[in-house]
Amino acid sequence: MGAVREGVGRAREKVEQELEKIDATVVWMPEGMEKRAKNSTRWDARDKYLHLTIECRFRSREAGIKPVTVLSHDISIQNTLSALFDRLKQQKKTPLPPWAVDALSSPDSLFLLPSYPPRGHFLLDKTKPLEELLKGKTWVEWPIIEVWEKATFKGQIWQGGVRRAAEGGEGAPPAKKRKVEADGEVLKGLVGGYDSDEEEDEKEDGELQVSFAAKRPLVLYPDDDDDAELIDIVTQRDDDQEGEEGEEGEEEEEEEDGAEVEISPEELERMRQELAQSIAEAAKQDDLEDDDDDDDTATLQHLDQLVQKTHGV
Repeated sequence: MGAVREGVGRAREKVEQELEKIDATVVWMPEGMEKRAKNSTRWDARDKYLHLTIECRFRSREAGIKPVTVLSHDISIQNTLSALFDRLKQQKKTPLPPWAVDALSSPDSLFLLPSYPPRGHFLLDKTKPLEELLKGKTWVEWPIIEVWEKATFKGQIWQGGVRRAAEGGEGAPPAKKRKVEADGEVLKGLVGGYDSDEEEDEKEDGELQVSFAAKRPLVLYPDDDDDAELIDIVTQRDDDQEGEEGEEGEEEEEEEDGAEVEISPEELERMRQELAQSIAEAAKQDDLEDDDDDDDTATLQHLDQLVQKTHGV
């Protein structure tokens, strides 16, 4: 349709092409949905890597403490979870609650990636890059990292794929269905759940066997939590970060001097799409005068440039 929509389509295609390299898939929501508008996942032409929107969900085990959901933008797929967590802890304008910061720093914390379709969770190693952690995974719009406070593991994790029956020959131990034992209660599928047919394939291939116990029961929360407090963070490069007071002072000066007020990338994108649609509809009806056409086209080009600047292109 319009040039803007075609540009957005090409950007998504590039994201999908890059994810194919790690056998990962993103499911896009329809235009107009809030989650679609908030997603700033893109291909960065400067460093040649995908930059993702990542959601982190923090859930305190203390009664009465509201869960917190943090939406972070411009996270390179080459970053580790540890690097992402360090950025979250350093935010000044939108600081995390102390208990959430403690959960990020605690060696006992548990980091999980929900599967899609929702059948369970994958256990994540925060020292590994996102590119490795997201390999073979599927998510809607952006990956979700669940952070569990004060989780302690016992037992062992078996990497059965190292000794597959097809490769290891005789003596390779048969793989069992993945499971989690929590205080005597078995929560099947915490680290990847399966249907019955898939379970048989798992036994034959011997991909992964996981067995561990936690001191407290692990409760699987639903994907949508209406009670969660949302903190939307645009993560910046280290050399671009400034003190909160200095940034607020600059913003006040800009507004007083009549300078441009900062507009979010989502708002710019919405304005750009509406103008492109208006131009396309007017062109179909042949309603535009030459001068109006030139003015609208120039405005659309200006919006394109602003959006590119917000993405660092």
